[in-house]
Amino acid sequence: MVTVPVKFFLTACLLVPALPAFCQGPVERTETILTIPIGQPVDQKLYADSQNACAAACLLMQFQNGTPAMQQRYAELVGSDHEAKLRAVVDKFFKNKRSTVDPKSPRWGPHGVVPVDLAAAANEWLGAPNGELTGDWLDRRNEAEMGAEFAARIHGKFRDSIRAGVPPILSLRSFMVREKDDESGDLEWKIGNHHFVLVTEVPEILVPKDKAARVEGAFGFRAGVIDPNGGIRTEAHIFVEPNVQPFAALKGNSKAGFWRSGRSFLLVSAPAVKAVRPVNSEWSERIVVIANYLIGDFNED
Repeated sequence: MVTVPVKFFLTACLLVPALPAFCQGPVERTETILTIPIGQPVDQKLYADSQNACAAACLLMQFQNGTPAMQQRYAELVGSDHEAKLRAVVDKFFKNKRSTVDPKSPRWGPHGVVPVDLAAAANEWLGAPNGELTGDWLDRRNEAEMGAEFAARIHGKFRDSIRAGVPPILSLRSFMVREKDDESGDLEWKIGNHHFVLVTEVPEILVPKDKAARVEGAFGFRAGVIDPNGGIRTEAHIFVEPNVQPFAALKGNSKAGFWRSGRSFLLVSAPAVKAVRPVNSEWSERIVVIANYLIGDFNED
């Protein structure tokens, strides 16, 4: 892990009713960014047999750039390049494996891998003597958990994993409002797309100490991510829904899950991560992307 101090400037303003804002000038703030350096990203398209190799690609990158024990497991994997090792990961930990969520179903399905099964694969690869990674849903505990507390708790999971030398894998999931299939014209929330990315950096502290920036930083944070769909280095902003607009999101899957309403997950803005956006969506449809599930080295709630 590398810590990078980043300096930037804020302008602190005093707002007085019926008068212009009086600004005291730029306030310098240094923010520490926790970073795990990543070499050449893995492109999921190297696995030509399926378009749904984002889970395997993220797992390969996590072990290649994780703790010494994880890097040793990566080195022991068959293959001399990313393409060969990606195929080896799929063959060893996903193909012909049963789902831990639904033992009657395969771990690798037509829609890829569910988050709980990816966490199971990570721990199978790591092996018991080397500890255990955690997989956890990132939903709000209850409606009494305030937005700043919610964001801080989730941010802590990312921070702790990167501090421990494990770049966490983040499950992103989209949901959208569309008309029901019964031709009634009524609207309902429907499942969109699901995609995994690897998180490589987050700010060390969520809420800045200076009062001028506290509101800005209290309800979200920036994360550096690698999108395996093309092996793209980009950014995501993870935040509490700011307009108090409720939405519905499925925690789990249709066989072993339930819908949560309100503002039960943090939202994600990541324009460069195109795979999570629903296809053929209309301008009038409301779409949300949530931070769904995390796999890394952190304490489970």
